[in-house]
Amino acid sequence: ESHYSCVDEIYFAGGEPLLMPDHYTILQKLIELNRTEVKVRYSTNFSSLVFKNKHIFDYWKHLKNLELYVSVDGVGKIGEYVRKGFNYDTFLNNIKELKNSNLNNYFIIYVVTYSSLNYLHLFDLVIDFFEKGILPKKFNTEEYNFDFNPVTTPSYYDATFLPDKLKKDFNVRLNNFDQELLNIGVDERVIKNILTKLNIIASRVNKGKFNLSNMQELKKMTDKLDELRDEKLDSVF
Repeated sequence: ESHYSCVDEIYFAGGEPLLMPDHYTILQKLIELNRTEVKVRYSTNFSSLVFKNKHIFDYWKHLKNLELYVSVDGVGKIGEYVRKGFNYDTFLNNIKELKNSNLNNYFIIYVVTYSSLNYLHLFDLVIDFFEKGILPKKFNTEEYNFDFNPVTTPSYYDATFLPDKLKKDFNVRLNNFDQELLNIGVDERVIKNILTKLNIIASRVNKGKFNLSNMQELKKMTDKLDELRDEKLDSVF
């Protein structure tokens, strides 16, 4: 309570902050005290915009400095497999609802988390984001941003330990990815930005060496989770 009068920035992380009761209590208090200039920052999977009849836009519309770091691991069935509980249709609808809202007080960046499971899926994710309108095909530095974060622990999810063949497959597609993006109408300046980030990923992963024990552990864990969840990696990928 004593910090409401002097706080400059509040960062809500997870679990999932949009499902945390205290988060709404704090926003309501900021609004009541007319502290709406406070920077409010989120790490969120954007899975739900409503909590106990509270719509987050009813709070966000009062804020003057809002930053959204939206995390996502993949699209379609692969995204739903890699991050259990993720629903891609719900994610898309929530993003569209934000874009179609009257909110103009936010900065958004999509943070893609990549691991040994979804490393080769990154290209399809990028294309899907452009085709679904999540990312703009035309160059606009003020609209949307896009970034990648690696999974480093547990170590068997770190893509640096993947077999060389999979790393080679990534590099081959990367070498031709500019043409794929051009074919769907992406602006060359946007392509340059995406390729820069994908090349950074490739450089990091290529420096690692194949680790058999890590990959054996990955298979063991994946098989275990597949059995628990009644899923199968081979049928999804």
